[in-house]
Amino acid sequence: MQKTLQSNKRLTALLTFVLWLATAAVGMYEIAVAREILIGLFARFSNVSQAGYEAFKQEQLAGALGIGLIMFLAVVWIAIFLGGAEYLYRHFGQPRAWRFLAWVIVVEVVIFVLAWVI
Repeated sequence: MQKTLQSNKRLTALLTFVLWLATAAVGMYEIAVAREILIGLFARFSNVSQAGYEAFKQEQLAGALGIGLIMFLAVVWIAIFLGGAEYLYRHFGQPRAWRFLAWVIVVEVVIFVLAWVI
């Protein structure tokens, strides 16, 4: 019985670790997805039909917004990655750790759905 509990604990730890790494990797990819969403919205709602210098200014503004968004989301990603790892370590094996992972996955799916819709 004791051996089964120990192997279940190891399996749970491995599953939690793999899920956390997978959500972290997807989160890094979603930074680029969020940038594409922002640039797509900017292109949709700006006057792109202009030519010459005005179009150049619009393109430069979109690029600057994209870079700013990437920098902001990179800091957010680092904070969530480290904070989430600490949270999962402290609450390992408890339902709140699985709830946290579920919320992270839901947010990531919502971002993908937004990218698909927009």
